[in-house]
Amino acid sequence: MMKTILIFFQENEWAISILITVIGLWITSRNLTKNFKHEIRKTKQEVSINEMQSVPYDLFLLMEDMSEETKKGSEKYSKKNFQAYKSILAKILCYGSYDAIRIAIHTQRNSYNPFSESIQWTMLILYSLLIVQIKFDITGTVISPESYFRIKISDYEITMKNDVRSEINRLVKLLALNKGFLV
Repeated sequence: MMKTILIFFQENEWAISILITVIGLWITSRNLTKNFKHEIRKTKQEVSINEMQSVPYDLFLLMEDMSEETKKGSEKYSKKNFQAYKSILAKILCYGSYDAIRIAIHTQRNSYNPFSESIQWTMLILYSLLIVQIKFDITGTVISPESYFRIKISDYEITMKNDVRSEINRLVKLLALNKGFLV
C-alpha cells in the first residue's frame, strides 16, 4: 500500500504540490478561525469594560448622596438617587460579571426590607462590595470593601468597625465572592 502511494507521487509530482497546498489552506483556515473567535471574545470584553468603567464612580456618588440624605433624616431615596440606582442596576445586569450581578440582585432584594439603621449600613456595604467587585473585574485589583467606611466616616474605627467587618464577611461568604474581599 505504501509502495503504491510512493510510486504515485513519483510519477505525478503535481500531486505533491496539490497536497501541500491543501494542507496549507487547512492550517491557515484553522488559524484564521481561532484568531477570529479570539478577536470576537476580546471585543465583547472591551465593550463590557467600557460600559462598566464608570459604575464604581457612579456607585460612590450614590453612596455619598445616601449618606447625606441619612444625615438629613430622610428615610426614602430621592427621585434622583432612585433613577441613578436604576441606571446602575441596568448597566450591571447588561455588562457586569456573574459576581457583580449576584451582588446587585442581593442589593435589590435587600432594598425592599423595611428601613432601619442596620439595613442602611447593609446597603452601603453592598454598594461597597459592588464597587470592589467591579474594580476587580476591570483591573484585577482587590481592595477592601471597608475602604469607603474608613475614608468617609471619621469615627469608623471606634463606633462601627466590628459590625461593618462582620457584615462584610457575612455577605462575602453568603454570595460566594472573592476571598480577597474578606476583612
